[in-house]
Amino acid sequence: MMKRIIHYAVPPPPPSDVPIMASTKRSRKKLYAIIVTAILVVAVLIPVLLLFSSGNAAANASSLKYTQTTRYSDANGGGQDTYTVYVKNFGTPNIMSRYEGTYNGEQIISITDEGTRQMWQYYQGRWSDISGFYNATMSSQAWADLRNNLRNWNGFGEVKFTIWGNDVTISDIEVNPSLPDALFQR
Repeated sequence: MMKRIIHYAVPPPPPSDVPIMASTKRSRKKLYAIIVTAILVVAVLIPVLLLFSSGNAAANASSLKYTQTTRYSDANGGGQDTYTVYVKNFGTPNIMSRYEGTYNGEQIISITDEGTRQMWQYYQGRWSDISGFYNATMSSQAWADLRNNLRNWNGFGEVKFTIWGNDVTISDIEVNPSLPDALFQR
């Protein structure tokens, strides 16, 4: 028995038992399903990629800007300090840092140049050379601790850790901002 092949100049009409409207609705549902799936994949994939890359980007940055809040205990019951911190040459022996904040309602600025082992502090309207308080071992350990803790940062929110018995929160992290050298001079 020979099958008869029919050639159409135009596409054949849809089967008579499936209305055109139902076919269009199925196509739209498939399109919506594809779009929703794509959105979910992107919504899950991007944070996962950032989780594995942003922390390393911050830990391996050459410059940083962030807000540091430190809760501490002392003989007077303790307290909390919040500073904006600028760091240049992060990961090198020549780290320069600047802390800006307030203490007892007064503006305070601390600048450290690890390369020259010099420290200055602005408080109550005057600059003071406080290089005598510089401790190379303590300073290098603090930068290593910061670098290690930033490895856990996922690119969003904040990083919390404890150092020397103080609770530290790092937030508003900017990786590799452009920081002029003048920021680290008194």
